[in-house]
Amino acid sequence: LASALKSSNTATPSTADAHLVQQLVHLAADADALPRLLQEMCTCKMLNTWVLEVVLTECSQRGDTEHLEQTIHLAQAQGAELTTTARSALIRSARTAADALSSFKDAVGQGPPDAVLVLALAEAAERFSDRAVADAVLQNLPANPTAALAV
Repeated sequence: LASALKSSNTATPSTADAHLVQQLVHLAADADALPRLLQEMCTCKMLNTWVLEVVLTECSQRGDTEHLEQTIHLAQAQGAELTTTARSALIRSARTAADALSSFKDAVGQGPPDAVLVLALAEAAERFSDRAVADAVLQNLPANPTAALAV
């Protein structure tokens, strides 16, 4: 596992590696052991962008904002870049419309938003019934939106 994680620092992991990490993160989350898992991964130099993506997605799906925020701080301390999927997890887990918009603006600061980010922001606009967030969605819609965005 260590060699697979280390060798694919920014590359897309194999399906087997990704599944293994997802299961490991899921088990750690069930056992309230995400901080320990992340610390061990840092110690072993196994924390990379796609592992962070898995952790942030898991935290977002669980509504676990405490561990999500800890993971963000750890990623920043490690100088790790967040993937689009990780950034969309931050938007989806935002506690307020302002937080969702702030996360989106941070993501846009890294480059033009793709459909994943715009869709996450659209979900936040609906969840918070917020006009400013909805306006940001409209301003960032691509010329030819995907079916997911068109709905």
